[in-house]
Amino acid sequence: MPSPQHLRAILASASLTFSLVTVILGLATGAWSQSATIATGMTMFIFAVYSFRFAWICFTAALTMSGISFQLFGLTVLPEQVLLTILVVHAVRSQLAIAVRPPRRHKAVSRTRLVVAGLLIVCWLLVLTAFSAFSAPSPSQSLRLVIWVFVNVLAVFVVRCLAQNPALLIKDALKITNVMLIVFIIGWLAANLSSSINIFVEADYASSTYRLKGLMLEPNLLAALSLTWLCIGFVYRASIGNGLYWSSLAIMSFGIFMTYTRAAWLILLALIICTLWTTFKAHRGLVVSGCLMVLPFIGFFVFDEATGSTGSIADTIQARFSSILDFETGTGAYRARTWEIAWQDIIRDGWWSGHGYNSFSQSHFSSETSNGTLYLGLLWLSLIYDGGLLSFLLFVSSLFLLWKSSLPHSAWFYVAFIVLSTSTNPTWFMFPWVLAALLIAPRAPQGSLELAQGKSASVYG
Repeated sequence: MPSPQHLRAILASASLTFSLVTVILGLATGAWSQSATIATGMTMFIFAVYSFRFAWICFTAALTMSGISFQLFGLTVLPEQVLLTILVVHAVRSQLAIAVRPPRRHKAVSRTRLVVAGLLIVCWLLVLTAFSAFSAPSPSQSLRLVIWVFVNVLAVFVVRCLAQNPALLIKDALKITNVMLIVFIIGWLAANLSSSINIFVEADYASSTYRLKGLMLEPNLLAALSLTWLCIGFVYRASIGNGLYWSSLAIMSFGIFMTYTRAAWLILLALIICTLWTTFKAHRGLVVSGCLMVLPFIGFFVFDEATGSTGSIADTIQARFSSILDFETGTGAYRARTWEIAWQDIIRDGWWSGHGYNSFSQSHFSSETSNGTLYLGLLWLSLIYDGGLLSFLLFVSSLFLLWKSSLPHSAWFYVAFIVLSTSTNPTWFMFPWVLAALLIAPRAPQGSLELAQGKSASVYG
């Protein structure tokens, strides 16, 4: 069996050879753009194979790109799914390289909960697979998404295996996510100032402004990603440092606000209040500095209100606040109608009868949406619709066990997930699964981010 070093050398050599051949073919055929893209990707692949830190940074950056997909061997895949394969290589490598396991910090009852939670998740997926294969209007579409979720669950085990010191991973993840959000926000500013749409925004249905979505599939998912990362930062704030947490709070709060995702606003406001409350006594100056960071944002909105016409950003935000519980018009009416239709289907076919994963969009159509189908955004109702009441009970039970097995203050993450799942279905994508793995991984000593000498290569090298 080849050693980990030999395995990495073989992969890197193969990647370099493929890149060179691609460049030569590109020069010969004139396909400059495609060749440059593939060569750049393969070069990054080489660095990612050699360095777990670089692989992790690329992976967390890919979590912000769920709106990008491409064809690989006839399958539609996301960047995060491709980069997960590199993390699998590093996970295998770390298990081969670590001769002495780190001491276990969790009680036996916690490990038992995790095992039971894992078994429940697997059973949930099997139930979805069965109903998708035999009850879905389009079994191939449903099974493809079930495979996506299988890969997402695999990410939990991979990240938990690699996160011997999760504070290090979270520091780099927050930094790269902040950088990506700054790029997205610049694109959002450009779109609103020029009144011209670009890849980072989505036109708001109720005004002439644009919602921030970055490279995610929709604004609600960007809000969910940012808010859950903030919750992770809150849990680890003593280990990652106040500077990184507060800068992340400022950047991500602005990004969340500009997605116009009202469910995220409520949790964000509560998280900010809790942060100020728990920090004020020990770090009054830091709290004052954090409050001062809000002034540029307030100035921007004042400028927008003073110079904008009807439908300005400030008007849009005011309208969103005033219609949080409005189910008669706009998005509220659309969601209420989809809930009613799904509920009628469940009552008609029975509580224990599932329709297959994401089957609601396969059997209900509408001219109101861009793709001509209705979307059931309420996760908790879609669990029953897709896999029956058994699917709902399995998923909720596993979620509860994960919550009970997580670090102190992890309730923020799970509450955010529960609330955000009323407007979108984040389980399709990898970020909630990865972040949950970071909450149940062994925690580094408080205030210490240094690894033991000689273990950096096997844990974070």
